[in-house]
Amino acid sequence: ICAHKEHQLVVARTGHTKAFLIRDGEPVEIGESTTPSENAKTFSAIAQGEVMPKDYIVLSTGKLLNSISLTQIAVALKENPVLTAIRQLEPLIDQDPEIG
Repeated sequence: ICAHKEHQLVVARTGHTKAFLIRDGEPVEIGESTTPSENAKTFSAIAQGEVMPKDYIVLSTGKLLNSISLTQIAVALKENPVLTAIRQLEPLIDQDPEIG
């Protein structure tokens, strides 16, 4: 779950999902791990913080990052509008038979 209102962002994730903040072209994983409970369906990481106007939030699966690096994503977003960046990265994702 990812919720954004005004300048606040809350991310709660579970399983093999990943969440990253890209600020000034530098990617950082967000979400602090929580202690597993008896209920396997609880969140494994929760993060909350302020988002700046030029920040990017990237939500991903672990498998996606086997095909494309976070640095490639950050560079594409820094150099292009979002839709153009995604279109530039798409061929790299399509090359991986597990994802594409």
